[in-house]
Amino acid sequence: MTDTAASSPGDDALVAELRRVAALADPVPHRWHEAATSSFAWVAIDAVPAHLAYDSRSARGGRVGGALPSGSAPREVRYVAGPLAIELELDVGADKLRVLGRVTPSTRVDVVAAWPEGRREATSDDSGTFRFDELPRRPLSVYVAGAHAIKTGWIVT
Repeated sequence: MTDTAASSPGDDALVAELRRVAALADPVPHRWHEAATSSFAWVAIDAVPAHLAYDSRSARGGRVGGALPSGSAPREVRYVAGPLAIELELDVGADKLRVLGRVTPSTRVDVVAAWPEGRREATSDDSGTFRFDELPRRPLSVYVAGAHAIKTGWIVT
């Protein structure tokens, strides 16, 4: 008998039953499935992924990915893709987030802030600055549209 033998119909039934039992015994939380689906949508955004060039939290010796103490200075991050950059100042509250940003080189473009459950759109002014107020405190990605579209990775606040 070889490994190349076709599986029997009984094997398919067994696999289906094992999946059913595993789903009952250890189900994936629904919110995890939603977050994974939303996060995967980031890949579909037709833009060049920018790399993180600067994070003030790591420059101050803080722990990247950890929570900022209440009342501390805003976090600053800079993402770069070729000659384009997105500079962000993140003012993190207990449950809300304010983002002040600038696109360089300076230009008027559409900007999108996206998180697993939603998104908000804005347009930068002629100097490239934009702002998002009252965003939920969730992982966030910023996408800059246009002829040379770029996107940040997920920023954990």
